[in-house]
Amino acid sequence: MMSFLTRYTLFCEIWFLSVLTVNVAAKECLTTIEGLDYTGTVNTTRSGFSCEEWARVGLNMTENTKQLLGDSHNYCRNPDNDRYGPWCYTYDHGPDSEEWGYCGIPFCDEGANFPGWQNWKHGWQRYEDSCYIIQYTLQTWDEAKNLCHDNLNAYLAEIKTSRENSFLMGILPKPNIDITGLAGEVWLGANALNVKRLFIWNNSSTYLDFTDWGPGEPNGRDYEHCLSTHMYNDGKLHWNDRACSTWHFFVCEKSVGLSGCGE
Repeated sequence: MMSFLTRYTLFCEIWFLSVLTVNVAAKECLTTIEGLDYTGTVNTTRSGFSCEEWARVGLNMTENTKQLLGDSHNYCRNPDNDRYGPWCYTYDHGPDSEEWGYCGIPFCDEGANFPGWQNWKHGWQRYEDSCYIIQYTLQTWDEAKNLCHDNLNAYLAEIKTSRENSFLMGILPKPNIDITGLAGEVWLGANALNVKRLFIWNNSSTYLDFTDWGPGEPNGRDYEHCLSTHMYNDGKLHWNDRACSTWHFFVCEKSVGLSGCGE
């Protein structure tokens, strides 16, 4: 018969090993777009709806997602290998709610499965009278614009000169040309959502005096009305028109303050 001391010691060893495993394995960021190894605690969708506990959701689940039925948590996961990343069923129910949604989870500062991640720039970067910060989380153009404004008192970056463009293209992530369009492209602050369908910088409400469009861009597709970067066959980043509802990284800009760029 196992003694009390033996059982207690065994319990402690198991509990300690379990806690240690959770702490080591937990990932609060993505190393790939799909995020199959994500074990973090984000529990809201991109739209702000709360996630439902997996154990409480039984209807309409695929065979792959049923593996999470026993989990009492409501954290975003990707059990069915969705190409757009972790998601969850939502707890909120109403006329404007969604049955499920993708989650906005940042990419890891290191180890991300993207070419050149070691050179990703973090924190504010200064050029002349402006400060720029790259946000490594996938957002729609509108979401990116709002996050710049609400979280950083900034705006989606506006490029007015070739020198400014060279600076930004030099610090922005550079994906392989074969990689999925969602990965590595970066929202800039212009759109063509006006009546004339001409690209205008959103913050300053000015037309684009300087441009760096990629070959054949903008291509005039009816649904591509927002400005992003794209890696072209010449091995360089250029401008590209994208559907505003697609998800990309984004870069925010603000004026240099009395104390510089700050944090």
